Amino acid sequence: MGAEWLHQIQSFTPASFDALAMVLRNKTTWIPLYIVIGIYLFMRQEKRVAIALLAYSALAAGLGDIVSSHILKPLFAHPRPCQEPLLGFQLLVDHCPKSYSFPSSHATNHMALAIFWIGSRYFSKIQAIFFLIWVFLIVWSQMVVGVHYPKDIVAGLLLGSFIGYMFSRAFHFFDERFSRRT
Repeated sequence: MGAEWLHQIQSFTPASFDALAMVLRNKTTWIPLYIVIGIYLFMRQEKRVAIALLAYSALAAGLGDIVSSHILKPLFAHPRPCQEPLLGFQLLVDHCPKSYSFPSSHATNHMALAIFWIGSRYFSKIQAIFFLIWVFLIVWSQMVVGVHYPKDIVAGLLLGSFIGYMFSRAFHFFDERFSRRT
């Protein structure tokens, strides 16, 4: 799942998706979504549940980022496709990140959030499908712009799934204990 796969993904993806990929992979693009989710939670849930869901969301994404960016990337020290000019990947971003590639922090963090939100059972099935499509668009964009190999994405998705699942289990454990006491 290295160079050949990435070449296939980049050639398979229509050029019309390139500009959209640049927007989708940008961290600030998703801030309005996070705000809407926060507002939604406070409108639809008890205050304590909304606060707990937001806190666990921040912790899941934060742990995902720490593990992927600060532990695993330096441990594996795998260069990004855009750091290997001889491979001839198309780079759509204005600069190649200097950090390592494996695993993808975007994939880890967003999948951790999606799996936690789905596992929390406070969102509908339609919203769960939206979260998974959201993650797919982000990780596909990471490959299209030339900053990640498919294996980086798969590893990030697996790591994020594990973290999101563990946080959803912890959330239910504490939510049930707290609910019994009130």
